[in-house]
Amino acid sequence: MATIKRTGPDRWRVWFYLGTDANGHERKRTKVVHGTRRDAERVAAELLLEHGDAGSLDHGRITVAQAARRWLDDTQRASYNTMRNRRYIIDHYLDSQLGQIPIGDVTVGDLERFYLDAGVSTSTLVNIRIVLRGTFATAQRWGWIKANPYPSAATPKPDEPRDVTPPTPEQVRGLICAARVSETPYMGDLIELAAATGARRGELLGLTWRHVDLEAAELLIEQSVAEADGGAVVKGTKTGGRRRIALAAGSVTILGRLRADAVTRSESLDVELGAGGFVFSPDELGRRPYYPSTVTHRFSQLRGQVPGAGGVRFHDLRHFTASRMLAAGVDVRTVAGRLGHRDASVTLNTYGHFIPAADRAAADALGELLDGR
Repeated sequence: MATIKRTGPDRWRVWFYLGTDANGHERKRTKVVHGTRRDAERVAAELLLEHGDAGSLDHGRITVAQAARRWLDDTQRASYNTMRNRRYIIDHYLDSQLGQIPIGDVTVGDLERFYLDAGVSTSTLVNIRIVLRGTFATAQRWGWIKANPYPSAATPKPDEPRDVTPPTPEQVRGLICAARVSETPYMGDLIELAAATGARRGELLGLTWRHVDLEAAELLIEQSVAEADGGAVVKGTKTGGRRRIALAAGSVTILGRLRADAVTRSESLDVELGAGGFVFSPDELGRRPYYPSTVTHRFSQLRGQVPGAGGVRFHDLRHFTASRMLAAGVDVRTVAGRLGHRDASVTLNTYGHFIPAADRAAADALGELLDGR
């Protein structure tokens, strides 16, 4: 069986599995194809004709790790980050211990012992289980195993989720100031907009000028930037939805200045600024966005310059937004809408511990009202 993967513009890699050797290791041929996917499929067909049934693995002895890689390569079409994270799970947690057992020999007890001995965080265990669930279900569907032990295996009780700890207003202001005097002043605007809007990193990088309405003081968030093998790619938001959010006066000022700078640059090059130009871009005409990893790297450099901010992540600016809104008495549904949460229960579960302060203020206000003050 052949696997085809795109590795760049008009570039493909074809893997053809040749079974296992005497030690149980996979044997395969690999070819790089330049052209279209159809060209890659033609090469895969030629390999099938050349090797015939040799491409069929001894499925009775294929290991859990080998089966997991086949599941990932042959059935999954997820985002670049998701695929990378799942491949990491296979390489680092399934290449030893459980991963070396033939998939047809794995028992419910093997899975339960693996969960107990893994010694990983709750979130990592969840990701491991996602891989194992897909691997065993696919193996059963493809006829590699008769019985699937995964559904019957009990998992350890998850750790209590840790409360979100957002940065303080002083730390956020410190990060903005540090960025404005750095070699990357655009980071100051990006940090301030992140803290003021609650938008995700990729969503801010995906903003183009058609998403910015300075007169109405609104942003339309409908796309995001992620990284793939070939570079930065524009995709939908995390939840697949779109939302409009209001902008504070300070955010309008920032975007107005960025817009004016973009117009000046385009005029100096005798080119009209298009609505599709990215707001944050390393290109003078905004033709491509910044890589998310570039922003993360720059942010990690800046946080070391701000007292107490050494452990702050860019994503924590989103926690700052949510916690401050809830503490100010903004209702959960409005906060959820601004953050782009599909369900307000997600907001409540994540940030519910910030509501008691607002609840105390509400209780005091009601008390004053009833006391006639």
